Amino acid sequence: MKGKLIIGLLIVGIVLFGWIQFYYLPKMDAAVEQEQLEQLEPETHQFSRVLKYENSYMGAAGNTINLIVNLPMSEIPKTFEQDPETFRFTINYEKGIEEIGAARVKKAILYNSTAVFTLIKNMETVEFHFTDKTYTVTRERVINWFGEDISPFIDEQVFEEKVQQPILENEQLTEWFDAYTGGES
Repeated sequence: MKGKLIIGLLIVGIVLFGWIQFYYLPKMDAAVEQEQLEQLEPETHQFSRVLKYENSYMGAAGNTINLIVNLPMSEIPKTFEQDPETFRFTINYEKGIEEIGAARVKKAILYNSTAVFTLIKNMETVEFHFTDKTYTVTRERVINWFGEDISPFIDEQVFEEKVQQPILENEQLTEWFDAYTGGES
C-alpha cells in the first residue's frame, strides 16, 4: 500500500512538473514579453507604470532618465543631457527618424513630452535629438495645445483620455505635433 502511494505521488509530481515546465512558465514568459512590447508604443503604453517617477525637480537626473527609459521608444539606444539652469533635458537618439518610422516618432514625442511635463514639475524644455533631425517641445506649447494646466494629467484616466486616446484614434496628429514643436515638421 505504501509503495502504491509513493508511486502515485511520484506520478502526480511528474505530471505537475511537466505542466509547470511546458505550459505554465512558457505562458507566463509570453505574457511578460507581450507586456514589455506594449510599453514601447504610445498606443499601448501603461502610464501608471511611470507615475513613480513623478518629481518636482528635474535635478534628480536618475529619476528623469528612469522616466525616459520607461516611456515609448525605450528600446532605441540613446544618451541624455540636462541643463538645470534652463530646465532643458535632451534625449540624443542614436538612430534617424526614417529608420525608426516618422509616424511612430511623432506619436512618441507627443506622448513622451506630455508625460515628462506632467511628471517633472519644473521641466521647461525637452529636446528630442535624432541623427537626422531635432525637435524641441516646451511646457508652454503643451499647455497652449490643451488650453489648460496639465497637472491633472497625473491621473492615469485623464492622461489616457487627453493624450493616449487621441493618439490611438489619430486625431489631429499633424496639428498637435506642429503645436508642440513650433511647426518643425
